[in-house]
Amino acid sequence: MKHVNQLFLSLIVISVLLIGCDSEPTNPDEVDPDIGENGPKPGEVTISISGDVEDEKTGTALFSGAGVGGNEHSWGIHIDDSDPGPHTYNFQLLFTDTDEEPIDQPEAGTYNIGNHVHTDDPDSPVFTGAYSDHEAGFLYFSLTEMCGGEYAHTGTLTIDSATEAVITGSFEFDAFYSNAEDCDEGIMTTTITIAGEFAAENPFAQ
Repeated sequence: MKHVNQLFLSLIVISVLLIGCDSEPTNPDEVDPDIGENGPKPGEVTISISGDVEDEKTGTALFSGAGVGGNEHSWGIHIDDSDPGPHTYNFQLLFTDTDEEPIDQPEAGTYNIGNHVHTDDPDSPVFTGAYSDHEAGFLYFSLTEMCGGEYAHTGTLTIDSATEAVITGSFEFDAFYSNAEDCDEGIMTTTITIAGEFAAENPFAQ
């Protein structure tokens, strides 16, 4: 439960930091001109949802690091459909890594999505995925221990390229929702698979 509470706090802090900023667009001189030729353009994302829910989404993607409070630090990618303005979104998707020390921007590579607590390599980031469907009123997590499940990794986040201005990559992971009654029985009410490609921008890049 402590970890879930920390995740909620990270989600709130990074969401407010990113969707609340009124920043200038990323400097085009810092963006690879090839980005967007065969995938999302800078600041864009495409998402496919399958399983108990079937859907397709497009939206905006930003990334940033933040201090959550005390000794807690976060780095995350925030995705939603807030265009043309903040606080009007129908969905949010957040990948977040938390640590007691400040977190450097990840390099290109493939990282696990699932659980920070259980990892074979403590020096490698493990991203927690949180998907919020505001229209349906559900919040899905990649945390299988919420209802007594085993610690597990439920997917991967792949970063293909990373600069201070733009990070490109893809992701696929299982996420879970459970109502209180099912959770008491150790049952996940709904399981979905979320996959997509992104070109996340740093809104603070000069």
